[in-house]
Amino acid sequence: RFGLPIVTGFVERKAIAEMYPKDSLADQTNDALVLSAVRCTIGVERYMRQRTDAGEVATMIYENNNESKKLIKEVHEALKLQFFSDAPPLQGWQLKDFLPITRVVDTAYFAEKEETSILQVADACAFAIRRFLSRLENGDAWFDLLRDRLTSTIYGYSRVGKS
Repeated sequence: RFGLPIVTGFVERKAIAEMYPKDSLADQTNDALVLSAVRCTIGVERYMRQRTDAGEVATMIYENNNESKKLIKEVHEALKLQFFSDAPPLQGWQLKDFLPITRVVDTAYFAEKEETSILQVADACAFAIRRFLSRLENGDAWFDLLRDRLTSTIYGYSRVGKS
């Protein structure tokens, strides 16, 4: 409805649990959070570099969550410093091709959902994508509303524009 591009950054918690079986559930949750934030931030950076004018920049606004705020801010700052440049490919992209981030500027911001409508839109998108990925009732129908706005592939669904 708004014509906004949708960038996703998600992780299957089961995969994290299998990779780090000795970690506590809290540590596994933090690992998933960090990887999701990296995927999302790199997705936005990639979109900004490939699909917008050179002078355009973006900021990241996350839902306020005291447990994750410190981690996300640290990850955001690390991406500015090319910290993850030796990481394996992510969703088929080489991270080093998009690091350091230069088009996602400032710090990672946090707000309550009630304070900004864009978080409410993001929450609705996350609801639809989660239902689709979890194969829940009406997941395909909700996902179909967003499909043409996605900037990258989710489980074989084609993305908008060139790769």
